[in-house]
Amino acid sequence: MAVGSFAMQQLRAAAEQAWDIRWQIASDMNGDGVVTIADVGLWIKWIFLAPGDLLVLLTLIYATPIALFLEISTENISGFMSAALSLFTWLLIVVVLNR
Repeated sequence: MAVGSFAMQQLRAAAEQAWDIRWQIASDMNGDGVVTIADVGLWIKWIFLAPGDLLVLLTLIYATPIALFLEISTENISGFMSAALSLFTWLLIVVVLNR
């Protein structure tokens, strides 16, 4: 069980580091030194993926055994899983607000 415990500690530490990185937004999102139209698309992506990234990170930090079983890692942040969860969350918000 020591190996599983070590893996959980490593995953949780990586998730906490990813948490700090994920929730930083800058006006110059692509880091080229100027704010341009290219940054607008990255702002939209940052906002759209926020719910999915939040769910992935919360799973990694607070439900690490489940994350290990489902093979969720920090690589899922801003990836397909995050996009699918975000899409579902945004659709749910739209449905609830239109009632």
